[in-house]
Order: sequence, then C-alpha cells, then structure tokens
Amino acid sequence: MNKTILTLCSVLLFAQCKKSASSAPPDYLPLTVGTNWTYVSNGTTLKLTVTNKDTVALTRTYRVLSNSNGANQYQAKSGNEYYRFATFQGFLPNGVEELYLKADQGVNATWQFNVAVQFGGVTIPVTAKYTITEKGISKTVQGKSYTDVVHVRQDLTSPLGNNGGGDFYYAKGVGLISSTIALSAPGSTTNNTTELTAYEIK
Repeated sequence: MNKTILTLCSVLLFAQCKKSASSAPPDYLPLTVGTNWTYVSNGTTLKLTVTNKDTVALTRTYRVLSNSNGANQYQAKSGNEYYRFATFQGFLPNGVEELYLKADQGVNATWQFNVAVQFGGVTIPVTAKYTITEKGISKTVQGKSYTDVVHVRQDLTSPLGNNGGGDFYYAKGVGLISSTIALSAPGSTTNNTTELTAYEIK
C-alpha cells in the first residue's frame, strides 16, 4: 500500500487569443502548437512538445503534449487556472484532474483537492494542498535567469500520514522551469529534481 501511495503521489506531482494587456491574464503555460521544453530529470533528458491534438477528459478539453521519454502529457488552461490530467491504471482508471496553479492568487493563497484511490478493495483518500509561497521572484535554473516566477508548494497527505510533496516554479511566458519532489511513506522514499535546459515558444 505504501508503494501505491508513492506512485499515486508521483502521478499527482509529475508533467490563445490575443487581447489587450489590461484584459489578458498572465500566461504561465504557452500552448501554441510546436512550443517545446527540454528538461533534465534526475539525469535523464526529456522533451515535451505541444501538438495540434486535443482530448476531452472529465468534461474538460486538454491539449496533448508529446513526451520524448514516455507517455503523452495533458494540459489545460481556464482563465487563470492551470490543469493537468493523468490516469493511473488499476487505481485511478478514470483519471485525476489536478488544478496545480491559480495564477491570479497572491502569496499565501491555498487550495486543495481530494482523490479516492482503490487498492485491494480499500479506499485510500489522498489530499493535495497547494500554497503560493512566492510570486514575482527571479530564479536561476541551469545558468539562465528567469523573472516573474511563481513558486507553488504542494503537500500530500493520506491516512499513512504526511507523504511529502514538491516545490514548483513557473515563469511567466515560459512555463515550468524547475521542480523538486520528495515523497515518503513508512519504509520508503523517493526524490526527483527536474530543471528546464532549453525551450522554444512558438
């Protein structure tokens, strides 16, 4: 069960029209076709590319991002809210929708969601809580300096206790630039660091 919680937590963690400047919300994830990001994650390189394909999941339309090192990713935006969708075969067969960023919220703003996981006939509730810990900051990743960055902290809990979480940094006009994840359950832990090395905004 502990391994299941860690795997689920990993899934939860890790992955427009032009308007006037006064009305358009800041964009922390450009989803124009061809836009791509290259990351190094625990020594492994992967490239995400925005395709021209959409898919509908849990009533929301997601843009499909191809992944050079694994399964596709699914991202969506609704105003100032940013979503990821992922499936976890056998435990979350219908998938889970994660609201991972509220770009219009200020420092110390929080939100959360709950998901029920089926394992061996037992329902395990997992809660993901998000906190905006910094906003409008500068951050250097892989030697490149980014401005107008939002820092989001995610904390995961279940009946097993505190299962750790992650720190995520999103740069305006770019997207995710860095994440550090540390997950734990009795008897096991996992850690992952992902950093942006290159990108092209189309």
